[in-house]
Amino acid sequence: MRKPLLLFVIAALGGYNVLVGQQKPADSLMNALRSHKKNDTAKVNLMNALAQESRRAHPNLTDSLVKISLELSDQLNYKKGKGKALAIQANRYYDLSNFRKADTTFEEAKQLLKSANDTSALTYLYRSQANLLMDEGDYSRSLDGFLQGLKLAELTGDVKQVVDINRTIGYLYNVIGDFEKAIPYQTPALKQPQ
Repeated sequence: MRKPLLLFVIAALGGYNVLVGQQKPADSLMNALRSHKKNDTAKVNLMNALAQESRRAHPNLTDSLVKISLELSDQLNYKKGKGKALAIQANRYYDLSNFRKADTTFEEAKQLLKSANDTSALTYLYRSQANLLMDEGDYSRSLDGFLQGLKLAELTGDVKQVVDINRTIGYLYNVIGDFEKAIPYQTPALKQPQ
């Protein structure tokens, strides 16, 4: 009786230590941002990463971070940072069902990110904008956005984005009732390690 109980306690303590020892990405980003005193592009990138990570859990924090990131990006003439902040802001408009404002903000962000040649942020933008278009029922433009994002994600080797976009394209085809076209996108998404 003692041996199984002892093994259970050891396993429970080990599991607890693993859980306590792991920091959430948002906590790590917040600590990095707090320790970064210089107003530079690295600070903008940290604010954008934290805003993106905390968008759903802490929307007010995200709104504040985006506002500061936009101001600092303008001061630094940092197109990449401003474009990413605008893409996050567009997602916040989308979260609030302000689709018109989201769409115009996505377009503004897209121009900046293209001029900065930021393929990672463009992948995020295309996927987010395509979700908005799908919710609006504009399936053709949505599919175009997903395919553009998928192409960029594959070029940069971003496996997580590739999986998420493939899965969502499959979902889009299911929504419009074209189940046969969904399969080639959903199957690879299921096979990819996350």
